[in-house]
Amino acid sequence: MASIRRGPDDGRLRDGYHQALILAAIVVLAAAVTAAVLRVGFIRRTLTVRPPAPVDDVPDLPHRRP
Repeated sequence: MASIRRGPDDGRLRDGYHQALILAAIVVLAAAVTAAVLRVGFIRRTLTVRPPAPVDDVPDLPHRRP
């Protein structure tokens, strides 16, 4: 049987395709990290306990007037 000689790139993806896949993976990872950081910041802001405003500082609303 005669052997089939293959070139150096046979059976492999091209370098440009690898670079595009790696770049896409980095972009997806960066987006996931950014979303996680923003979500944690959003949760911390919404869970912050603030003391209620003093009653004297609350403006009179039309339905609260005597």
